[in-house]
Amino acid sequence: MFSKIISNLALYTFSFIFLNFVREYRLIPDRTFMASYTVYISAWFVAGSLSRKFRREKEGKTYNIIYAYFIAFFLMLGAITILIIKFHLDNVSHFIFYSSLFLSFALEIIYLTTKYHEAIYYNHLRLLFNSKALFLEFFIYAVLMYYVLVLKLDYAILDEKHALLLLSLYLDWFIAVLFGHQFNAEPGKENYWNHIWSYLKSYIIVISLNISAAFILRVSHFDLLVVIQATSVYAFTSFVILTSMSVLKRETVKEENEPELRRTNLYKIINAMPAGISFDEAFQYEYPQHEVFSISLNNQLKEVYLKKFPNVYRFLNESINLRSFEVESSVVQRSNDISSIEILPDDILEFFFNLRQMNDLRRINCYLIGINKKLRHGGIFISKIETINQRYRRYLNSYPFYLAKLFYLFDFIWERVFPKLPWFQKIYFAFTRGNNRAVSFAEGLGRLYYCGFEIINAKEIDNFVYFIAKKVMPPCLDKNPSYGPLFKMKRTGYRGKPIFVYKLRTMHPYAEYLQKFVYDKFSLQEGGKFNNDFRVTSWGKIFRKLWIDELPMLINFFKGELKLVGVRPLSNHYLNLYSNELRIRRINYKPGLVPPFYVDMPKTLNEIMSSEERYLDLYDNHPVLTDIKYFFKAAYNIVIRKKRSK
Repeated sequence: MFSKIISNLALYTFSFIFLNFVREYRLIPDRTFMASYTVYISAWFVAGSLSRKFRREKEGKTYNIIYAYFIAFFLMLGAITILIIKFHLDNVSHFIFYSSLFLSFALEIIYLTTKYHEAIYYNHLRLLFNSKALFLEFFIYAVLMYYVLVLKLDYAILDEKHALLLLSLYLDWFIAVLFGHQFNAEPGKENYWNHIWSYLKSYIIVISLNISAAFILRVSHFDLLVVIQATSVYAFTSFVILTSMSVLKRETVKEENEPELRRTNLYKIINAMPAGISFDEAFQYEYPQHEVFSISLNNQLKEVYLKKFPNVYRFLNESINLRSFEVESSVVQRSNDISSIEILPDDILEFFFNLRQMNDLRRINCYLIGINKKLRHGGIFISKIETINQRYRRYLNSYPFYLAKLFYLFDFIWERVFPKLPWFQKIYFAFTRGNNRAVSFAEGLGRLYYCGFEIINAKEIDNFVYFIAKKVMPPCLDKNPSYGPLFKMKRTGYRGKPIFVYKLRTMHPYAEYLQKFVYDKFSLQEGGKFNNDFRVTSWGKIFRKLWIDELPMLINFFKGELKLVGVRPLSNHYLNLYSNELRIRRINYKPGLVPPFYVDMPKTLNEIMSSEERYLDLYDNHPVLTDIKYFFKAAYNIVIRKKRSK
């Protein structure tokens, strides 16, 4: 440690003597020089002792060393200023003090960044500098500042004020580099937006510090404008160079060349194909049975299709018996083209795996219905979805936080709002052709149930939800499933007649087809609602709390399908949870806008049924009086007692 102290003292002494010679053109020490040197070395001693930079260097922890040197610099800066004011050293050149400090500190940083090649972390902030980019940027900045102060402002010999201004401009740049972290990676080696964000922060910091320095030194307005102009030119030049370097050095990632359609036995056929036979002739060539089908579906998935995705293979192997599927009745493909499945015969496949995510399908329902037709009853369909939550995480991981928020806002409007508005759907699909569309977890599963599938298992892997679905029935016959903000729900009305109740959307599209799935997974909570109902959107919870989603039901009231007070209109699935006696009885009454639920506030399904039976008994004896009584009791509970259904 003693040698480090002596070498560091020599560095600071050399810088001070050198700049004193440059400034004063003399090497013979006098009283003024000795007083200045004493103040300078005293400040160095105080900063070194308080920052413990030599002890930190002995410890060998890189981030502690760099941090200690920065602390020592700012401590010495403050100590010099205090000593100058304390001892009234007005006759000593301030330029020599501050410029020698700056020069010594710059040489220290260059030495440390050359010695320590590892990434430096302090408070999770990376301080590793890329030396080439660092010196290139500093060269551009130094030339521009020299041009401003020496050539443009015509200061052939800088006076004290402008010498300090030049020094502060250089110091501002280093501070901006420190806090902006713009040289922590080589251009083209990381995400462009993450890289450019650090530069933008540095530009803002250096411009702000330059303006502050000009105000503190009280330079003229013209000098201030010229400094701002030069800094802006530097920022623009640096941005252009950075973008050019990123484009030139960015490594192009070539996608794996996979055929649009792959039969699972095609891989073995191609490998066994004799020389001179074309790809089209391969299917006409007669192979020995052991050569063509010697590799099983399980091995093909493990060794070929999912070789790079072992977690996906493990999930499939743990969820279903892959060895139970025959190779000749299985298909693995990576395609978003519906024509790739239309060439296959109906009701023949046992296993279908699409490696392409459902977000890239132009007509998701048509594709899933096509898969349904090709699979036998009980056949397995496997694919993946990028949900909206995973999409949001992808933006956060790909861009700086505030840029990610801004980009995701635009993505939300374009990918989620536009496709659900009748006037903008054609525009959206004309531009995107359905690629990279936003699909929620509830919508993805709901579409599968709508198209005749049942979910066996689903798991999040590598920011995708992989699902295993089984064909259990033909596709649903609903021609227009709900999708937009105002939709109609199929409910059981008077005399068992189906009615369509109008509501504002509070759930994700196709959520109504997941009632059985949610009930089987989570059952019911207090009040008769589904437990942990992931189908409800974030804004839907607010709409439900304020009853905004119920307002369109007034349309059904004026159409005569609902009355003011009555039993709740229920779906067929929920109605089947009732006892057979109550289910037959309640269809003889017209459903209502205000159900008995808000009078008794039952907590379980049995209590809900008892509440409705009690209301129907009273209604049979006094219809009008019962409805009036129930209406005011419900209004009192809702308005005064703040009772709500969850």
